[in-house]
Amino acid sequence: MIRSLFRSFKSAMYWMIQSALYVGAPIKHRGPKSIHVIYKPDAIGDFLLAAGVIRETLNRCPGEWVLVCSPEVSRMAREMFPSLKLQILDGSNRIDSGNALKKIRSMRSFCRTHQVENLLCFRHALTGMDHVLLNWLQPGFSSGTVGSPLSVSSPGPFRKFQFKASVPYPVTRGDLPLEVHAHLAVVNRLTEIELEEADCKPFLPPVSGEKATPPELAVFPVSRSFLRNYPLDKLASAVNLFMRAFPEYQVRIYGTKSDEESLTTFSGRINDKTRMAIEYPDSIVSAAARIKASSLFLGMDSAPAHIATILDKPGVLILAGGQYNHFAPWRNSARQVWLSAELPCYHCNWNCKYNEPLCITKLTPEQVFQSMEKLAKTCTA
Repeated sequence: MIRSLFRSFKSAMYWMIQSALYVGAPIKHRGPKSIHVIYKPDAIGDFLLAAGVIRETLNRCPGEWVLVCSPEVSRMAREMFPSLKLQILDGSNRIDSGNALKKIRSMRSFCRTHQVENLLCFRHALTGMDHVLLNWLQPGFSSGTVGSPLSVSSPGPFRKFQFKASVPYPVTRGDLPLEVHAHLAVVNRLTEIELEEADCKPFLPPVSGEKATPPELAVFPVSRSFLRNYPLDKLASAVNLFMRAFPEYQVRIYGTKSDEESLTTFSGRINDKTRMAIEYPDSIVSAAARIKASSLFLGMDSAPAHIATILDKPGVLILAGGQYNHFAPWRNSARQVWLSAELPCYHCNWNCKYNEPLCITKLTPEQVFQSMEKLAKTCTA
């Protein structure tokens, strides 16, 4: 009861802050030079999916472009687009309103000093705070998708920003997820040359990494959401089956320091400790180098899974059904296998009605191993 009251109070305060921000927009001291803005303050995996569309936008639409992004993706953005200016939002409203205030402060001076000619919004759904910040930019032309099937937390009264050219969120896709098709539809409202899926394949900057000898299985056991994570005991069982069938392989387990407890638990369930090691890459760029050097990839639907697919690495990617088709699966070749136990409740937007994500927990370790075995025999010889 107390927790529910606290959430209600917190939501009310958040709504009041957003209302006040609409009234208290930054004082207008616009610069004389017009710029173009891509608004994409997302996680690394989402940014990687948008990378091909961003590249084509820069190629086909000359001028000074600025990417509004989160700190999480800024390093990767610098590696991929060294000439693209970045406006880094120092915070996110994903966690709490206090963190969102950092986002507001970091955007305020930018909105005061830049005259925005074109704004392309590469967001699948806008929160109330997104609406506030986009309203501050006051672009001459703005385009984004509307009608996203993915819900957002902020209520209707705070979704006030109106795109001058809105594109219905796509319902059909090809090899790439719906998210990519939504982005290219936005760019097509700005350009006279129609982008197609083949133009917008996700990509990475050049990644160094000598192929490991002996062969390595790269395992990323956890993502940031428990609803995307295959149970560690089942994942370890699949890896143990693989290690028995392929004694020449070493196993490298990767994650961040915040994953240390889970990685230690997982490694404790690996039978042959002499062929196993845990590593903590210091950046997503370093993680990409480790993936490139490996012979086979195993992981959840997260940024490393997208990197493995971009690199066309043989890999088994375990995919939960929360946003199925919007961000994954995507097909680069037959060298990636996206595994999931499809259920009628797919597309739940992570509002799982069960005590656990059955769309992945119903997969058996034997099923995971069989996919790994097939790829090891046919793709890594």
